[in-house]
Amino acid sequence: MPRGHPLANKQNLTRRDLRSDQMVLLEDGHCLRDQTLDICPSNRRGHVRQFHATSLETLKHLVATGSGYTLIPELAVRDENELNSLMRYRQFADKHVGRNIILTCRSRFGRMADIDALADLIRKIGARRGVSVFRNEN
Repeated sequence: MPRGHPLANKQNLTRRDLRSDQMVLLEDGHCLRDQTLDICPSNRRGHVRQFHATSLETLKHLVATGSGYTLIPELAVRDENELNSLMRYRQFADKHVGRNIILTCRSRFGRMADIDALADLIRKIGARRGVSVFRNEN
């Protein structure tokens, strides 16, 4: 949220704090947009601003300029001193708020070592940030 936004005074957020009519979202068809709206309370989902962005970076810049607030995956939060001085990041009090990301490929994929290396990297980053990472090889 922008630095002076009322939600910046809260230590942790709840779903009830969210108002989709005050949020800047990714464009229609993007999974993060849909997941963000799913988190919003059901009585507020229908009121969505008609102002949309095409990337997470654009969302961050819109928030920094005071155009609204948004949800950003924790893995996309970087130490950008200039931008971060204009914004505040808050986590949800409910640790079950989040999304699932699945890495999948064909079992006969020719570069399986690369997929395994990427999966290991995701697990290491997730573990450092307290994110649960599961492995399922079906």
